Amino acid sequence: MARSGKLYRQTYQFRHVGEFGVSKSVSDPNTGANIPKFQAVKRLHFARKKQTLSEKAQVAGTEYADSIVITIRHNKALAEMKALFAKINGNVYEVISYSVYDDSYDSVDLLTLKHTEKIAG
Repeated sequence: MARSGKLYRQTYQFRHVGEFGVSKSVSDPNTGANIPKFQAVKRLHFARKKQTLSEKAQVAGTEYADSIVITIRHNKALAEMKALFAKINGNVYEVISYSVYDDSYDSVDLLTLKHTEKIAG
């Protein structure tokens, strides 16, 4: 039975791996100040979603400009987290939008990621 739909992804498309986690305060040994660091919660496979030119034009000038969109299999634990970050290929991204599509047995979540230099909690 062939599946079709805007959000459906073939299994082979989930070939990228990323770590998903939260900000955790760690004490600096030299100064004693608390520094936010990335703490991984889950390591998951994901598929990249291409953004069309019209989608890029719609978000120009907003917080969604220069963002990327990825698809993961629905994960209830991640969906309930407030401040979520993703670490992909050594780069840290803030999850600025988490959309859940859990209306079928092969449900997915769409995550909009924005590259960040600092992790805030």
